[in-house]
Amino acid sequence: MSVQNLVEVQNLKKYFPVSTSFIEGLLSRERLFVRAVDDISFTIRKGEVMGLCGESGCGKTTTGRLIMRLLDATEGSITFEDEDITELSGGRLRRFRPNMQMVFQDPHASLNPRMTVAENIGHSLTVQHFGTRQERQERINEVMESVALTPVHDISRRYPHLLSGGQKQRVVLARALAVNPKLVVADEPIAMADVSVRALILELMLKLKEEYNLTYLFVTHDLATAKYVCDRVAIMYLGVIVEIGTINEVFENPKHPYTQALLSAVPVPDPAARRQHAIPRGEIPSAVNPPSGCRFHTRCPIADEQCSRIVPDMVDISPTHRAACRLIR
Repeated sequence: MSVQNLVEVQNLKKYFPVSTSFIEGLLSRERLFVRAVDDISFTIRKGEVMGLCGESGCGKTTTGRLIMRLLDATEGSITFEDEDITELSGGRLRRFRPNMQMVFQDPHASLNPRMTVAENIGHSLTVQHFGTRQERQERINEVMESVALTPVHDISRRYPHLLSGGQKQRVVLARALAVNPKLVVADEPIAMADVSVRALILELMLKLKEEYNLTYLFVTHDLATAKYVCDRVAIMYLGVIVEIGTINEVFENPKHPYTQALLSAVPVPDPAARRQHAIPRGEIPSAVNPPSGCRFHTRCPIADEQCSRIVPDMVDISPTHRAACRLIR
């Protein structure tokens, strides 16, 4: 592994079996699977914000959960600081957990309603046997101060239902930071927040990145947000990565038709502005039976006959920019 890389994902796959009735199981010739993540490879460099973007159902959240080891991979490997964590389990996985933490999309659902704010934040410290009771309380106070949950003595005694949406998201951030992780997987971290506080949460996350020397995997469907916070971005479509590069390369010179379409859908503050690329036609195909060849060819405006037969390889646009399309010009 390169000394610059914190995480390396190689040929990662996650297939979920499709539930069928007993009779359907007897009649079916083969077992069906949802190909949520289907052979993806990428790296996350130390200290960067790596974006993972795409439409709902493209597999980006599943990828984040695989890296967090909340799900077991069907195939492939995940290397974290030269250690293959794919097969970790039991005590070894528990001891590894503080290295990576996750910020979930819905802060209300991810907080225990029977625990106070202090108990929610400190639970991971207790599980990891962090210091004495006094040291755990000092750590809770420290991270609450860091995420601006003040006054600490008041908010720490509240229950989640007494907090605003922005405060709940700050609690989730504080809980993730409590064990001093190296990587934070942020899954749509502002999707449930009010529009008025979204920029504040993003600015807070960037401040915490510098303060705690963090690396982020930022999972989002919002390319405008990705442009604001990410250093690099990978675009996913139907379980595969179709383009990856620095934020400037992907936004200023998108090569894959799907990336071009996504960027055209980003609102601009000019009613007279015309879209440069057409929005993809039709619906996203089923992940149970994905299209042959290029998975985007059924919706692609420039696809030809061979696109339905040939699986495109990643093409190097530059040393840091790659795209999976055989018709790149």
